[in-house]
Amino acid sequence: MNNPVTDSDKAEEIFRNFFLNTLAPQFPDNENVARAKDLVTRQPLPPSTKKESFESYKAQLEQTVGVSAVSKAIIYGKLSDLQRGGECWSVSYSGMLTGGVSGCIDAATGEPVVVWVTPEG
Repeated sequence: MNNPVTDSDKAEEIFRNFFLNTLAPQFPDNENVARAKDLVTRQPLPPSTKKESFESYKAQLEQTVGVSAVSKAIIYGKLSDLQRGGECWSVSYSGMLTGGVSGCIDAATGEPVVVWVTPEG
């Protein structure tokens, strides 16, 4: 892709399209992905988007999900993909008690790096 992402609107667009058109169809029987798809489609709340370092994003993911549960939460990419320099756009759709979906887009290339879903509760 190699198209730098310079604003949050573009990061949200890339994430939304990637999640809805590429990832969600690969998990037709996953309840967490189905809830996340509904959340991204309906957008009851706008996504939270911010630019941050990959290191900071990795720490946030580990803190939110718990180090032992990270591999189960990630549906695209690997935790080790975040062990690099540079910045990413963090995009997060929160369903409060119904789970959510988050991911990061490489700010330099516009490529999705990691996407993960959070369970209900």
